[in-house]
Amino acid sequence: EVFSRRALERYDEGWETCQQPPQEDVFVQTCLKKLGATEVDAFEVLAEEHCQSEHWERCEDSHAAFHPFKTAEKYAECLRRAEKYDDDRGFQPVRVLHA
Repeated sequence: EVFSRRALERYDEGWETCQQPPQEDVFVQTCLKKLGATEVDAFEVLAEEHCQSEHWERCEDSHAAFHPFKTAEKYAECLRRAEKYDDDRGFQPVRVLHA
């Protein structure tokens, strides 16, 4: 998931009013909806096995996010390759949470 600054501000202001289901992604999604945040599907920004992204595990393209990696080592390897991809093409990374 990717969140806008305003969505995170709403979450910060009201998360304690949300009931917690068993999975953290469901909790955040349900809570933000309760707090009035709007959900927007933008599957093209995510590279993963279930989003029609061929070779997603390589992390060598211009996607904003790569998912899922179950170990810190696999995530770090993906991050290194993604940053190298950007460096090789002259992209300047922008680190933001935005939806």
